Amino acid sequence: CYEHLSPEQLQQIAEVSLVPLAAESVTVQAIELWETLAAFELQIFSAEPGACKEVTRQALPMLLPFLFDALGRKPESFQDDWLEEAESPTVQEAACSCLTSVAKMVAETCVQQVLHFAESGLASQ
Repeated sequence: CYEHLSPEQLQQIAEVSLVPLAAESVTVQAIELWETLAAFELQIFSAEPGACKEVTRQALPMLLPFLFDALGRKPESFQDDWLEEAESPTVQEAACSCLTSVAKMVAETCVQQVLHFAESGLASQ
């Protein structure tokens, strides 16, 4: 379906999925959507660069602040046993994984913003 989406439709997907969401489970799903899209685009770009629509790169102005917000959230709940695996990832885990996929796809385009986020986090402690 990726090949058949127009730029306008892809923009609408970005606008709907990158709004602040209250429920952690819905936020995780939105983040996983972008992680999957970034990984898919990386596969396309690696095989045939001209076929990639670079939606991930176009969404960066909205995507990175969304991921940074997710990384900075306090977990809704803590597990009783820290060794026990959670059934689904936390918002922070999903955001970290997504940011990794996004960085692989867009490379140097996101470095400055990620460094600024990390420096801000370190300075606030």
